Amino acid sequence: MKGMISIVLTAALSWLAAGCVGYTTYPAGAGRDAAFNSPNVPPGPEVIYQAVAYATSRYPVTGAYAVNLPPELDPKRVEYVFDLLGDPDAGVLSPEAEAARLPVFHVGRVWIRGVHAEVDIFRPVLDIPGPAGAEVTQMVTLTLRSNIGSRWRVTGTRSSAIGLHEPPDRSLRDPVTAAVIAPPPTRVSETPD
Repeated sequence: MKGMISIVLTAALSWLAAGCVGYTTYPAGAGRDAAFNSPNVPPGPEVIYQAVAYATSRYPVTGAYAVNLPPELDPKRVEYVFDLLGDPDAGVLSPEAEAARLPVFHVGRVWIRGVHAEVDIFRPVLDIPGPAGAEVTQMVTLTLRSNIGSRWRVTGTRSSAIGLHEPPDRSLRDPVTAAVIAPPPTRVSETPD
């Protein structure tokens, strides 16, 4: 029985690796997981783009904002996400964006199984002050679907309570990557420091 399961699993993974469908879990989970654990593996960047585009349009902020992409997402795919996003107010999370105190959309878990995907986006909640000026976020889980050969689209959302989940660690991009993506204009602070 174990031998048969191994053969079926190997065949399924070979089929998935051939590029027919995605099978990705990011970040890597505990235990055994046959999925790819890199957000760079297609259709990871496309799924991330669709999730960020949906979240930034559904929960807009006024003016410039930054996007905290998975640190493993390579510069070429970072550029791909921002090229598709096409938002002049969007920029990578960089030291400059942090210094300007830009609102940040964080990309958390990316889970892809064939034509189904889920992405956790942590959106900034700007109308609720955090302790000592800390960032307040809300995790929104986006469900996405793709028909073979078509683009991914968001088909549902689930929101957690505000502040219930911690966003992923901040992944500041190096100056070379940040230069590839035009940094957004600086945000003017509404209150003096």
